[in-house]
Amino acid sequence: MPEERPPQGSRHLAGHQPAKVQHCPNIQRTESMWAQLVHAGPEGPMSQRRLQAGMFPVGSSPPSSSRVSARKGNPRFLLQERPRQTPAGLAQLVSCNSCGRFRPGRSLVRDLGRAPGGGASALFESLQEEATCPVCLEYFTHPVTLECGHNFCRACIAQCRKGPDTAASCPQCRETVQQRNLRPNRQLANVLEIAKRLSFQVAKGGGKGGVCGEHQEALKLFCEEDQTPICVICRESRAHRAHRVVPIQEAAQEYKEKIQAHLKTLREEREKLLGLKVTGEKRSWEYLKQTETERQKIVSEFQQLRQLLEEQERLLLAQLEKLDKEIVKIQNENITKLSEGISRLSELISEMEGKCQKPASDFLQDVRSTLRRCEKGKFQQPEEISPELEERVSDFSQKTIVLMETLRKFKDTLPSALESLGAHRQVNVILDPDTAHPILVLSEGGKSVRWGDTRQRLPDTPERFDTELCVLGCGGFTAGRHCWEVEVAGEGYWALGVVRKSVGRKGGISCSPEGGIWAVERWWDQFRALTSPVTPLPRSRAPSRIRVCLDCGRGQVTFIDAGDEAPIFTFPPGSVPGERIRPWIRVWPGSRLRLRPCDPQQRGEPEISPSSLTDPGLYDLG
Repeated sequence: MPEERPPQGSRHLAGHQPAKVQHCPNIQRTESMWAQLVHAGPEGPMSQRRLQAGMFPVGSSPPSSSRVSARKGNPRFLLQERPRQTPAGLAQLVSCNSCGRFRPGRSLVRDLGRAPGGGASALFESLQEEATCPVCLEYFTHPVTLECGHNFCRACIAQCRKGPDTAASCPQCRETVQQRNLRPNRQLANVLEIAKRLSFQVAKGGGKGGVCGEHQEALKLFCEEDQTPICVICRESRAHRAHRVVPIQEAAQEYKEKIQAHLKTLREEREKLLGLKVTGEKRSWEYLKQTETERQKIVSEFQQLRQLLEEQERLLLAQLEKLDKEIVKIQNENITKLSEGISRLSELISEMEGKCQKPASDFLQDVRSTLRRCEKGKFQQPEEISPELEERVSDFSQKTIVLMETLRKFKDTLPSALESLGAHRQVNVILDPDTAHPILVLSEGGKSVRWGDTRQRLPDTPERFDTELCVLGCGGFTAGRHCWEVEVAGEGYWALGVVRKSVGRKGGISCSPEGGIWAVERWWDQFRALTSPVTPLPRSRAPSRIRVCLDCGRGQVTFIDAGDEAPIFTFPPGSVPGERIRPWIRVWPGSRLRLRPCDPQQRGEPEISPSSLTDPGLYDLG
């Protein structure tokens, strides 16, 4: 048979001769690959996959359909090394030196991931197809090659024999083959091992499907007890045989739905957190704006206070200077008069002493005139400081005393009032109806009190006041810092503050710290603290809203004007004993009182007006 020439357009490497024609069973398999390439087209996916898988001879190019048809039935064709036409990184088929059959080159798997025209996944699929037995559709196990060139598992081809010593039929081409002619395909077995390892790497790197690390099988099942994907071989093992397994896609769908439900909750939580973040930022901005406003108020108040003190200082010093000038003027006038008298008397004394030294005859001359001069020479006492000036000096001394006392109280009260203002917890005080005097009427819920028209018929219990028009708050305080506000209106008298739990309820009581009461009151036109004796408070009128701040730890009670935050009066630390302390109110006709939260503007509480004083339900304890 004449030798076939190389395909047109082929190129030879320098120094290389075309490979000899080799007769090998694998040639038919290779020819079939070429036919598939031609059918799919040189640029088709099958061509790319075959090329990338390195399933064709060195340097060969996909033959045309005419060349393939010309070769049908001819198991021979010319192999040439044409590396310049071989795509970079493609696997090579080389000729076996012993049998002449073709086998995969060593770069088959090494270059698989670097092959152009497709990804590692497509190359891997092509490799899987060629490494799969046509009978069992699994990877070859102990692959053998038949005379016809087809490869099968040894166990699979054994099933096709009619007897132990008879021939077998190829499952693919039905050609009869002899058992003795079966040859183990060790190269294909090596490729299978590489394919198994590659399948694990591709599955691990690509994240699709996955392969069992122990059995190199696809992970098609999911063990619900162990919560892990497994292969079909793992399913039959002792570790998972008794476990409940489901298809991996079904398990994935089920857990996806669960995760989606959790994702919905998590997204809702995230939205809530985002809302809280926005709200918090907005609130922080409002607080910062408020603090800046308060800062300006503080600076303004202290600036006004400094101006007031400086003005008072200048006024007092000017009054002192005027008083000094008047005193110095009177003193200078008196000194001048005294100096003149001293001078005249000195002259008269000198003249009289000289006259006494004269003889009797000279001495007695004009003696009567001399006596008259001595009598006239008596000095008239100078004018003393007027009583009016002395009274003015005394009044100024009183002013200094008042100034010192006022500043001392201011220095003592301001820090404690500011300290207690921000540290006290707002409390909801409810009046105790069991302690109210029978003539007092409490609103429903015990949040307001007023003077009643008639005395109510109520049980005379030990807790009830029977003489003093008083009522206590429920419960009481033994520890901590607490504050509440009382709003007052009307022209009647009233008192408010705190009392110890054991304060007297029957008969008259002593409204003083000695009697267990720490309070302030409006009495006639006076506003005063119920100390012993009472302390008049320097205010033109009683505040309309008073904050009561109780510090049980320090034993201190502070009253603050809730309208302008100005301190009113403070019972110093240690004044209030350690026993339970309760809010206390005393009401006379014509007055209305209401307890309210310490932040009425923020809480939106209604204000007391003269037209609402007859409403018994306005006493709100917040």
